[in-house]
Amino acid sequence: MILSDLIHKIEVAAKLSPPLSYDNSGLIVGDPIANISRVLVSLDCSFDVIEEAASVGAELIFAHHPPLFWEKAKKITADTPEHGKVFRLIQKRIAVFAAHSSFDASPLGTNDTLFDIIGLSEKENFICEEEKFFGRIGILNKETTLAEFAGCLSEKLDCSVVRYCGNKDTKIKKVALCTGSGAEYEYFIEAKKLGCNVFVTGDVKYHNAQYALDLGLSVVDASHYASERIAMSRLIPVLQKEIPGVEFIDSSTNGQIFNHCQ
Repeated sequence: MILSDLIHKIEVAAKLSPPLSYDNSGLIVGDPIANISRVLVSLDCSFDVIEEAASVGAELIFAHHPPLFWEKAKKITADTPEHGKVFRLIQKRIAVFAAHSSFDASPLGTNDTLFDIIGLSEKENFICEEEKFFGRIGILNKETTLAEFAGCLSEKLDCSVVRYCGNKDTKIKKVALCTGSGAEYEYFIEAKKLGCNVFVTGDVKYHNAQYALDLGLSVVDASHYASERIAMSRLIPVLQKEIPGVEFIDSSTNGQIFNHCQ
């Protein structure tokens, strides 16, 4: 299938809306008229993922995170991490399509997937930017403690680096979440005003967590990778059903760069 046609079909199947104005989503590397028969689906476009794509014969990497984020590249050389990836992709003739903020906001995307995995109901949207919502709020079927909630989430995400801030016996019923990196003061304030007991996200900094606790809001850091990776895997059956002429492969590369000391 022609790459430009395939991208359009992916956008429709994944219910992708246009990305934020400053976000670098879309076709990042590649020839729009290239023929694509196999796609590697991954959260990131790391060097390991590029090598995996080459080894399985994928002509396209469909990633959540683009290999180039915000910078406007003035040159592409092999001696820097960001541009080195692009250099490697061009060498191997592998294209990259990224759906970043567009997938975060999608009803099939990262936030709604985490909402479903946690087992929440009574969905509310929050964290609005450019008329898109990136956060979700929901209710647990049964009240639990913070420690139990974090432990259950660790199991569901198969992530050993989940950590939490707050009293382990704090009662949890109403949950706010924003996948990836959503530990911002203003998000904590809004979640607390909406009656949430805990905020689930990734990339939590020390002082941000302190601020949340001062508000009376517990925080669970599920890691950037684990909070988002599962959404890409769960999208594959949808893509395969809607685009049967192309093979979609779930990346086996473990992009969890943090480890837990036993």
